Amino acid sequence: MEKISGFALTAILLLLISTPALFSVDKADFDNIIDFSVTIKTLNQTAVDEGSPASSIDLNKLFLLNGTASSITIINSKENEFQVLVDLVSGEWLGLEDVKSYHCLILFEGPEFYRIFPKRKPKQPVPGLITTNDRIMVVARAIRQVTIETGKKSWLLEGFYVRTIR
Repeated sequence: MEKISGFALTAILLLLISTPALFSVDKADFDNIIDFSVTIKTLNQTAVDEGSPASSIDLNKLFLLNGTASSITIINSKENEFQVLVDLVSGEWLGLEDVKSYHCLILFEGPEFYRIFPKRKPKQPVPGLITTNDRIMVVARAIRQVTIETGKKSWLLEGFYVRTIR
């Protein structure tokens, strides 16, 4: 019985030691799929500034963005075809009195988002739900430039993952 236990323990230890090497990800590989330098502010700058062409935004890369869900519009409320558009906002103080805000629109599609974005805000906060004015973190990819309600140019992004920031 002791030999079997020793053999099993050795096999488990070898597996634990070799597993990280099998699944290691090189930083360069990671940099090929995600761009951490992109923020809502940089998205706005590339959409607005003549000196920052839209080509500086790589449409093939993912971005990790955080901000406030200033508006949430459910486009299709059917669970299997669920679509919701989130206006994600961030901002910065300019001096002591002025605030500059930056916007981007994020489209989430699919049944996995149906339970995250409620049709109506619940009276009591429920963990995992995202409602207007929640601070959220998003993994998304740029689709195209759009003009938002204020008449300013912004970006429409495809959202892949979202969670609240508490």
